[in-house]
This record gives sequence, structure tokens and C-alpha cells, in this order.
Amino acid sequence: MLHELRFRCPNLCPSVVPTGFADAESGVGLLGLCSDAAERRALAMCLQRARKQTSSTCAITNQAVADESALRFVTQWELQPESGVFQLKHCAFVCADAALLIDMPAMLERFTRRDADTKELSRLALLFSETNASEGEEQRSALEARLWLQECLTLASACQVLASSMPGWRASGPTGEPLKRGGIVAVAEAMLGVSADPSPPAQTPNSASSGKSRKARQREAAAAATAESAEPKSKAKKKRVQE
Repeated sequence: MLHELRFRCPNLCPSVVPTGFADAESGVGLLGLCSDAAERRALAMCLQRARKQTSSTCAITNQAVADESALRFVTQWELQPESGVFQLKHCAFVCADAALLIDMPAMLERFTRRDADTKELSRLALLFSETNASEGEEQRSALEARLWLQECLTLASACQVLASSMPGWRASGPTGEPLKRGGIVAVAEAMLGVSADPSPPAQTPNSASSGKSRKARQREAAAAATAESAEPKSKAKKKRVQE
């Protein structure tokens, strides 16, 4: 079933990940792999830097957006049931439509609403079909695209149910290395092409005064260390002059 899903959706695929790691569950699926609050804050800062550096274009559909604030961060994973691994394949900033189409539960809910908006579903389905179309493939009608999207979502849902019933999944990075707690930020920076942030974490207004005093203490400590290292030399020089 996974093979069929990947064949149908090579570019924009409904998310199939073990329970707890979907972007929709915690805002960003990678947060579930962070070791503590400090690493989660560092990941959030990494994404903020990456968002500012990205162009105002969806990384999957190539649709232009008003500005980078309209983009959504998504992770795309590939399940490998034979080895019990789910591998991070892509991190990207995408438009709201692409993020919604990746969110399989949200899309299924839209299709099953009593007051389902057929026009809106057709628009999303046509985008889904166009993004995944192979070269030379004939464009689907709105009805055909909706049926195709429903089939893909149903297939993804079946895969999700099976994946969530299998215990012991292990996360791996894009080159197959284990995704270990404490190294998530470095993986995100590498995949998004952003450099490490040398500045200290942003502080809240309540902690601003303590941040300033800490910086002052650091400057005082550096000055003291410089003075201490220079003192023996000045004493030796004075001794030589006296001799």
C-alpha cells in the first residue's frame, strides 16, 4: 500500500507517520523528537531564521504567496516497515493549500462534512492532481480529481492505521543516520540550508533585565581575565627595571 501511495503521490503526499509525529499534532512533528524545552526553543528559532531566508513561494507547488509569513513548515517522512524506521525525507515551507493536503485527517474530515464545499474540494483536488502529475499526463476533470484525491487519502489512512499499530518505530535522518534527541536542530538547519545562530536565545520582557546583567557579568569576567593574564608580565617587567 505504501508503494502504491508513493507511486500516486510522488511530490505532494498525504502524511503517513506513527502516532505522535505528525505536524498537525504538535505544530511541528520534529518537536516530538526534541530532548527538552531548550532544544524545542532552539528548533523554533531555527525555523524563524529559515522562514526569513526563504522565498515567498511554496516549495512543493511553486505557488506564490503574499509573504513568507503565509508559509507553513512541514516535514515529509517515508515509512520503512521492514526495518521499523520512518525516515525524514524533506523539510520545507509550503503554502496553506499544500500543508492542508498533506494533513490527511483534516482532508478526510473536509470530505465527510455534511456541508462539504464541493467547489473548494475540487480546487484542492485539482492542485493535488496537477502537482503529482507525471509529464504528459492528461489533466483530470474536477470530479475525476476529487475521486482521485479521495482514493489517495483513503489509502494513506489505511497505511496510517497499520503504522500506528506497529510498536518500536525508530526515526532516522535523510541519510539514514538515527535521529537522536539533542541533534534535531542540526538536522533541520542542514535540510533547510540555514547556518547555526551564534546569538543567545531571545528573552522575554520579564527576563530582559537579567539578560543584561548576565552580559555585563560576562564582559566584566572577560576584562578580569585579561587583567590577570597581563599582571604577571607587568610585574616581571617592573622587577627587571629594579634590577
